[in-house]
Amino acid sequence: MAVGVGGLPGAAPASLESGRIVEGFEVLELLGAGGVGAVYKALDLRTGRIVALKTLYPTRARLYEFEVRFEREAAILSRLDHPRIVRFLGFGREESLGFLVMEYVSGRTLRHRLEENRLSVPQAFSVFFELCDALEYLHSFGLVHRDVKPENVLLDEGGHVRLGDFGMVKLWDTERRTLTRSTSAFGTALYAAPEQIRNCREIDGRADVYSAAVVLYEMLTEQLPVGRFDGPSRWSPVSKGVDEALFRALDQDPSRRFAGVEEFRRAILT
Repeated sequence: MAVGVGGLPGAAPASLESGRIVEGFEVLELLGAGGVGAVYKALDLRTGRIVALKTLYPTRARLYEFEVRFEREAAILSRLDHPRIVRFLGFGREESLGFLVMEYVSGRTLRHRLEENRLSVPQAFSVFFELCDALEYLHSFGLVHRDVKPENVLLDEGGHVRLGDFGMVKLWDTERRTLTRSTSAFGTALYAAPEQIRNCREIDGRADVYSAAVVLYEMLTEQLPVGRFDGPSRWSPVSKGVDEALFRALDQDPSRRFAGVEEFRRAILT
C-alpha cells in the first residue's frame, strides 16, 4: 500500500529504520513519504495488529503551522466512521516524533491502478460513486477534504475506495458556507478547485465536487481537463449527459457547479 502524505517540496529527512519501536509499535517498512512526514507499515505489539503510522518529521513539527495541522487531522479523524474512509485508531508522541495510528489498508492507490492500465467505464464509475459516498459523509460533518486526487484514494484488495490523507481538511461553516480562516492555498494544483488556487476563503463542498470531477475525467480519458478540453465521450463509451455533468462540475465558477456530490452523482446516472 502506498499513502500520499502531502507536504512541502525538498528532500525528506531520514526515515525510521525497520525494527524501531515507537511507543509500542514496531516499524516494518516505509509505505510513502512527502515533505512533511512519512507513512509506515507497523506492528502493534500490544494487539498483534498491522497498522499504518503517519509521522510528522521533527524538523517540521517545530513549525507551528504543521504541528497544529497534524493535531487537527487527528481530531477530525477521531470523529469519522465510514466504510469508504480509512479508520483512525489513535494519536501518539515519542519525544519530538508525533504520529497518527491508522488502519492499514492492504491494496494500492488509485494512482498506481491508473498507471497499470485504463479502467473500464463501469470500474471508473464504481470508484467515482464510492468516492462520492466518502465525500458526502465528510460534508455532512461540515468538512471539506480539499485534496482529492488519485494518490489519496486507496483501493483495498476488493477494489473498494478508502479515502485517506486528511491533512488538508478544513471545517466548513454550514451557515455562512465558508471555511474557517486560512492564509494559504491548499491542495494539488491539477486537482484543486480554482478558488483554492486563488486562496479564496469562501470555499465549500463544491471544491471537492470539482476535484472529484477531475479524478473521474482522468479515469475515463487518461487525461486531465486542462485548458480547453473535450468531453470524455470522445475517448470513452459514455453519454453526452456525462460530458455535460462533468463540464458543469468543472466550471471555474463554483456558483455554476453542482451544489454537492449527491447532485453530481445523480447527473452522472441520468
